[in-house]
Amino acid sequence: MFTRHLNLDKFMRSLRGAVVYGDDDDELRRALILTVRRITDRELTSRQKEVMDLCFFGGKTLTDAANILGKNKSTVSRHLSAARDRIEQALKYTGLTRL
Repeated sequence: MFTRHLNLDKFMRSLRGAVVYGDDDDELRRALILTVRRITDRELTSRQKEVMDLCFFGGKTLTDAANILGKNKSTVSRHLSAARDRIEQALKYTGLTRL
């Protein structure tokens, strides 16, 4: 069975046109994770936050998240996509990425 886990590297590559400065820099990675957490807390809807907490911060697959939330996998995927779009917009202003 194929499972997909969302991690920082995959997440950053999934942002359209994202180029992360210093991919090997642990300090930058920590800063990105903290920034994504802040954006998640401040900018996303409650459902988008739940999906990000499960898939990004919690390492759950889309299927696992759908089962936990009692939602269809495609619904969870749409929430994750919307969260990604919002985070992409917010990251443009952080100076941590070039979008």
